[in-house]
Amino acid sequence: MASSSSRPSHRSVFDAAYIRAEFEAAGVSPHFIPLIWKYVLQNPRCADLDGVPSLPAAAYALLRNKFRPTTSTLTAAAESKDRTTTKLLIRLQLTVYLLAVDQI
Repeated sequence: MASSSSRPSHRSVFDAAYIRAEFEAAGVSPHFIPLIWKYVLQNPRCADLDGVPSLPAAAYALLRNKFRPTTSTLTAAAESKDRTTTKLLIRLQLTVYLLAVDQI
């Protein structure tokens, strides 16, 4: 059983079940969730969710306290000399790293 200290402090807004449950528990209509997703997809470099338009105040408070636009970050990228391969080092939420290789 995981302790509360090992749980992530913030979850991704794309964790559909979690965001829906949190919105319902706070009395915020889940019909706002697709607006949040659309905003994040249209603004992939957004650092916070305060820019999502037309949400009730309770939704902004919930987003600030429990959610992030994304929980992974690109740490490094390296291209091969022939430019056919790119290696990406991605930091996942709990400081786990993932190496991804994309070849053209």
